[in-house]
Amino acid sequence: GVWVMGILPKIQVQRVVGYTASRGLRRVAVLAPATAYGDAVVNALYQTAARTGAAIGQIQRYAPEQTDLSPLVKGLGRDMDAVLLPEGGNRVRVLAPLLAYHDIDPAQVKFLGTALWDDPTLGLEPTLVGGWFAAPDPASWADFSRTYRDLYAEAPPRLATLAYDATALAALLARAAAGPDFSPEALTQSNGYAGVDGIFRLTPDGAVERGLAVLEVRREGPVVIDPAPTTFEGLVF
Repeated sequence: GVWVMGILPKIQVQRVVGYTASRGLRRVAVLAPATAYGDAVVNALYQTAARTGAAIGQIQRYAPEQTDLSPLVKGLGRDMDAVLLPEGGNRVRVLAPLLAYHDIDPAQVKFLGTALWDDPTLGLEPTLVGGWFAAPDPASWADFSRTYRDLYAEAPPRLATLAYDATALAALLARAAAGPDFSPEALTQSNGYAGVDGIFRLTPDGAVERGLAVLEVRREGPVVIDPAPTTFEGLVF
């Protein structure tokens, strides 16, 4: 009876790697932290590779406190079309130029990220410009944020949309024609629901599936290069 409403690493990896493979960039290496989050990303990559025909290159893992990552970067080799960097903030700002220093040229190898890259300042790091990641469409968040500011005179926390969508879903099911219906069948109906962060549907195993956009890092901020789907028809997770 409990569902996750968040934007799961699995969905992010499936979206960005699936898009990358569709552009002919199929050999994907990974440089990921040795954490539960890193595990989720790597496992998602294996699942995505099986579905999209992507080939998994070298996988290098590092402890969160590790400072010298040069040996791991060298261990990635050169036989890759893209490299997945599931980090955000200052960590990815250090990793990206380190890869370029060791001749992994972002002009030749596409740098990929997760929703941790959803940061308008990331484009200030030149080696990240042109990188791709999956996240909700930022236009919807901008509209929500403006409305929230008008109502409460302060910026909303980024997680506010998840709470809003969950509450809106509860209100929708409470107004069902035959009376309130919070049954598993109603909650997990296959067409899903439309939320601020895009379409979503709850699955019988307690997870959530979402339609995400693919964004490209630009100096002025991330830009959508492949829009989020508006229906689950034809989507495979």
